[in-house]
Amino acid sequence: MRMTQPPAPPPPEPPPAVAPPKKPTARTLEDLHRDITFANQYRLEFIKHTMSLAAAVFVFTLTFKQNIIGTGPAYGVTYAFSSWLAMIVSLMGGLAQLSGWDRYYMTWRDYEWRDQSGQDARRTITAWRRFGLVVQIGFFITGLVLMAIFCALNM
Repeated sequence: MRMTQPPAPPPPEPPPAVAPPKKPTARTLEDLHRDITFANQYRLEFIKHTMSLAAAVFVFTLTFKQNIIGTGPAYGVTYAFSSWLAMIVSLMGGLAQLSGWDRYYMTWRDYEWRDQSGQDARRTITAWRRFGLVVQIGFFITGLVLMAIFCALNM
C-alpha cells in the first residue's frame, strides 16, 4: 500500500505595499462653512496685520527719525515725508477693505436699497474692496521703498 501525502497548502499572499486609495467623499455643508470661516479669518488677519505693519513703520520712523538721520544734515527728507504719506494712505486702504467686507455681508440679508438688488450691490462693493486692497498693499510697499531710500541716503 502506497500512501499519498496530502497536497501542501498554498503560500500566504504578501500584504499589499500600499493601501488602496479611498473613494473621495462628498463635502458636507459643515465642511463648506468651516472653509468659508477659515478664509474669512485669514483675510481679516491679513488686512489687520498689514495695517499694523504700516502703522508701526510710520510711528517708529517718525519717533526715531533723529536716530536714522544722525547728527549731520538730513538728506532726501521728501522721501521720508512721502513714505509717511504712503503709510497713511495704506492705512486708509485697509480701513476701506474692512468697511467693504462689513457692507458686503450686509447685502446677503433681505437687501434693497435705492432700487438695487443685493447682487448688484455686491458687485459694486467688491470693486471698491479690491481697490482698497490695491491701495493698501501698493502704498505699503511704496512707503517701505521710500523709507529704505531715505535711510540709505542718511547712513
